[in-house]
Amino acid sequence: MKIIYFLSFLFLASAAYAQFDVPAVRQSAMYFVDNNSDYSPNNLPQNRWKNLPANQHINIGYNVNATVWCRYQFTNTSKHTQRFGLTFFNNNIDSLICYEPNRIRILGDRTAKEAQFLSYHSFLFELKPKEQTNCLVKLKKTTSFFEFSYGLELKANLVQLSNTKLVIISVFIGVIIILIVLNISLFTITKKVVYLYYILYSICSIVYIMTYSNYAKYTLFPRYLYFSEVHIYASTIWFIILTLLIASFTNLKIHQPNKYAFICNGLIFSSVIIFVSVFCYILNLELLLKICFYLVFSGITVSFFYLLYAVVINVRYDSNASYLMLFTFWPHLFWGHAILLRSFKVIVASFPENLLVFVFLYETLLFGYILTNKYMNTYKENSQLVTDLINEREKTIQVISQTQVRERRSIANLIHDNIGSQLAYIRQLILLKQYNQVNDSISDLSHDIRMISHQILPKSLDEGALYASLHNQFESRSRSVAIPKIEMYNYNFPEIIVEEWIYDLYLITLELIVNASKHGNAQSILIEFYGYTSYYLIQITDDGIGFETANLPFGFGLENSQKRIQNYHGSFDITSTLNQGTVVQIKLPREVLL
Repeated sequence: MKIIYFLSFLFLASAAYAQFDVPAVRQSAMYFVDNNSDYSPNNLPQNRWKNLPANQHINIGYNVNATVWCRYQFTNTSKHTQRFGLTFFNNNIDSLICYEPNRIRILGDRTAKEAQFLSYHSFLFELKPKEQTNCLVKLKKTTSFFEFSYGLELKANLVQLSNTKLVIISVFIGVIIILIVLNISLFTITKKVVYLYYILYSICSIVYIMTYSNYAKYTLFPRYLYFSEVHIYASTIWFIILTLLIASFTNLKIHQPNKYAFICNGLIFSSVIIFVSVFCYILNLELLLKICFYLVFSGITVSFFYLLYAVVINVRYDSNASYLMLFTFWPHLFWGHAILLRSFKVIVASFPENLLVFVFLYETLLFGYILTNKYMNTYKENSQLVTDLINEREKTIQVISQTQVRERRSIANLIHDNIGSQLAYIRQLILLKQYNQVNDSISDLSHDIRMISHQILPKSLDEGALYASLHNQFESRSRSVAIPKIEMYNYNFPEIIVEEWIYDLYLITLELIVNASKHGNAQSILIEFYGYTSYYLIQITDDGIGFETANLPFGFGLENSQKRIQNYHGSFDITSTLNQGTVVQIKLPREVLL
């Protein structure tokens, strides 16, 4: 984690590295804005030109078919040949046409000309010592926000910057793709929507980086003409998905449903306007398209700042997730909205164009790490729970085995000590030919065998007499064991029930009584049987020590009982309070569909 923090701040800091000066070349520059593109190189006005200092940010704002004309004069003041580039620090200008005395050169997004550098649009010049040259540059951007600045860059620096930028973006796109594949796997496993939002967010990030930084035109699609439109729509969709991602990760829908609903309504409004703007663009409805632009950017900005407010409030509900989001997306909260405000001319500050690329990379990598780390921690916790559950089941099985051995030993002792001794006594009476006593002893033996069989599984249970079977079982136990005191009451519960579940319910009830006595230290147990029109209800109440139901880890026995009841389309509910006893309710429908 510390390594990611260090690298992220390193990349953000390195983004400002963009511009170099060429002190050996003296320059002068002027410009004017041709709002309606009325002029050509042959009829430019003489009285509308303004000074254009190098590296000064020029913001035209939203425009339709505007043109900016720039006039330059360069003089090599050194004794050496100078190779430099007239560089425009905006990779999303539709077209740049450089008119020189003996040639015309073309660059730009809306042209089929290949970009010479990945760093920026740049026209290369070579001046011999004391040589002077002039040029005229026409900058064009249709139906969008238009801004630019210029500077002189040494050719070697342009090559170095392009190569560095190519390597960094390629490596990070590769890393992001790996994170996307990983999160596709996590989404497939967990089905949590936050991973889906991250996948979409990362895809939009890659599209935006590739189009905004000139990477796509420079390396993949040099003749494609609509990168400006792609990166504008990618950025708006990216904002929407990012908002949903943050809201989902911080659980705003649960903690602050009203704020979440307001944010979602704002995003739906923005999405509809984006959809409408596509048709406006296709149909060339310039006024409506301009309105759509302002509505979309305004709506997204309001939604995102409101989201920031909601996340700050959400600290009181989920501080860890809220702080993570604020830390992860703080660069975009500043730089992304600064660019929007600059586009609307609310502020006039100029920011390095490459910085937004690094903001995307920083956020995508850091949040990808957070999601992956969160899943790994959850996986470890679940693995530990599974291990604990397996250990608990093994202990339970061991207890069951011990109980079975104890019960078998008890039955064996009963047969050996009681029945065996009686049979030996009867044999002795037969040898003594005391047949009257033999008859009485055989009657007593038959009664004892019947009592033993009833204790194991009453014969009346086969006939459907659930209530009577349990009543006889508890009555016989109460003779030998005084605690707990067991009381049973019948409220319209039928004497005979011809259902297969009575065997399971018989054993489950006995197990619950043993749990209440052994684990709950109950002194008194009340068992109530209710018969209703559509279902049966058995309620078992004890006065034991109780427990916190929120922290109840269902053991093997309770879990098995719950599954058996649910198998008959019934319900198995436990209510308990510490030191106030426990209530178990078992509800079964009258007609069970197996």
